[in-house]
Amino acid sequence: MPRPSAEKALTIQSLKQSAQTPVETYSVELVCQTLEHACRLRASAFYIEPEKELLRTRIRTSRGLREEIQPTYPGFNCEALYRLSGTADMSPNLSLKAFKLTIRLDEDLFQLQCFPLTTAQGFNQISVKIQPQLQSPPILDCLQIPPLLLHQLRDTLQASRGLVLINGEDDYNVRRLYFSALQDLNTPARKIVSLEEISPLALPRITHVTLPRATQSVRNVFNYTQKLAPDVLGVEHSTDDLHLTALLHAAGNDQLQIVTTRERSTLDCVRKLSRSEVAPGALGSKLRAILSVHVLPEVCAQCKVVHHPSDQQHAWMKQYFPGFDPSQGHFAQGEGCDACAQSGYGKSRAIYEWTQVTPDMAAALSSNDFESFMTSMTLHEDFEPVSVKAFTLARKGLIPLESLQHLC
Repeated sequence: MPRPSAEKALTIQSLKQSAQTPVETYSVELVCQTLEHACRLRASAFYIEPEKELLRTRIRTSRGLREEIQPTYPGFNCEALYRLSGTADMSPNLSLKAFKLTIRLDEDLFQLQCFPLTTAQGFNQISVKIQPQLQSPPILDCLQIPPLLLHQLRDTLQASRGLVLINGEDDYNVRRLYFSALQDLNTPARKIVSLEEISPLALPRITHVTLPRATQSVRNVFNYTQKLAPDVLGVEHSTDDLHLTALLHAAGNDQLQIVTTRERSTLDCVRKLSRSEVAPGALGSKLRAILSVHVLPEVCAQCKVVHHPSDQQHAWMKQYFPGFDPSQGHFAQGEGCDACAQSGYGKSRAIYEWTQVTPDMAAALSSNDFESFMTSMTLHEDFEPVSVKAFTLARKGLIPLESLQHLC
């Protein structure tokens, strides 16, 4: 069978089909299995480090670096992957080059950039950068948003004035939610401008502007953008309070602003605002709502088994959910199977945390009293922390208990 061309992104299937020898088949199957595992964990980077008689993998997610070790059979090598990709010559002094690989898991598409590394001991390694790909154009109805929350979000967006923050640690899902909100507002009657550090998706009728990094340039771009008199102004990937400060300073009162942030929770997002240079009066008068999105893996339905919480997990539940009787939970975990690439995880589930700013919260912001703001927020009848929502799913055996402990 001919080798695939390295000029375009390869797929897992094309690599597997091009394997011709037992060593190639085994090596490709093992590497592809670990890559699928990393994608299911929503990793941003992945490192494959073969050593003598074992394979060390390190997976970088928003929760930190996770290391796994597994034994390998004789003959495993990363060189087979590069030979099959068409990026290695066949000379005795093997020359390896970077290549791209695409993986489709359920409805999600990932592009992987694979880079060769060689250790002092002579073992060839692979460093992988994982980039989830946005596909044409996302819509709010397809994002697993509960019906009531979706109705509240649309009402807030359609009001067409004030500031709405979209928050979350996962770049892909925050970006998807951001573009879905813009698309929901995208009508011929509205003028929409979107400022972005990168432009992964161009939507019709929307003006996309690349956001510079220099402080003065950012302010100039915001001032120029306001001269366009947009009805909706979005800022994607707001990495610091400079963007928000410049936006609120330049924004008009009859304009809707949608800004993304990358904090762990709504409370962390509010704490960041409290440490920023944003004027309390401007924030109190403009902030309308905060929507945080969190993505957790479901338990694989094909290899699902009963999970008995450890003593450490019992102590954790007693600390954060004191009124819960663990005997009433139906916890589950995945053992690992071919369907989930031995990860034990199934599809990803999005969990949302919605905060509608009330007059009491707005008054607290205007007074620079963030403690009162957070108290009002947590005591509001519609507010339910993401940790509580995730724990409810874990009690039903839908997501693994271990995946939500970082939320508390």
